[in-house]
Amino acid sequence: MKAKTIKWVVAAVVMVALAPAAARADSFVIDPDYTLVQFRIKHPAGYAGGNIQTFAGTIETDKKGALAKISGTAEVNSINTSEAERDEVLKSEDFFDAAKYPQIKLDSKKVGKDQIKFSLTMKGITKDVTMSYQLHGYAIDQFGRHKIALTIKGTVNRQDFGVAKGDEADPARKYLDDNIELWIRMQGILKADM
Repeated sequence: MKAKTIKWVVAAVVMVALAPAAARADSFVIDPDYTLVQFRIKHPAGYAGGNIQTFAGTIETDKKGALAKISGTAEVNSINTSEAERDEVLKSEDFFDAAKYPQIKLDSKKVGKDQIKFSLTMKGITKDVTMSYQLHGYAIDQFGRHKIALTIKGTVNRQDFGVAKGDEADPARKYLDDNIELWIRMQGILKADM
C-alpha cells in the first residue's frame, strides 16, 4: 500500500474517532494531502491503473450539512502509474494529450442523495457523467480544523472523450475496455480555518 493511501486511511479513522463538527452551510477547500484520485482500465490480462497526484477544488454543503456542490481540477501531467514509460504514453496526444489539454475539470450540476451529475471536461470535450458518492461525515482534525470527507466512484467512457480513439486495430487500443473506472477519495478543510 502506497504512503499516500496509508495516510488517507489513517486520517479517515482519526476523523471517525473524533466528535463530528456541527452541520451547516459551508465551503471547504480540497486538502491535497488527504485526497487520492485513482483510475483503472480493464484489458485481457487484468487491469492497468494509476493515480492523478494533483487534484484541487472546493466542496460546498447546504444548511443541513448535506453535500451541495463539488468543483475539481486534475492536472494531467501528474498522472502516475509507477511506470515512467506508460506515464508518458498516457500523457501523449493519443491518450490524454497533456500538452494541449493540461487539465481535467469536474463540476457538479446536480447532487442527489447518493449520486452526483457532473459536467466533465477532458481533452476539450465536455459531457455529463453521473457518479455515486458517499459522504463519510464531518470532524475536527488534530490541528483544530473543521473537515469533511467523502468518496466518489464512477466510470467514464474513454471513447466519449477521444482517449486512445485512433486506429482500434492498434494493439495499444484494441484490447482496452471502453470504460475507465474512477475513484476520488477526498477531504476538505473549512475555508474559515485556513
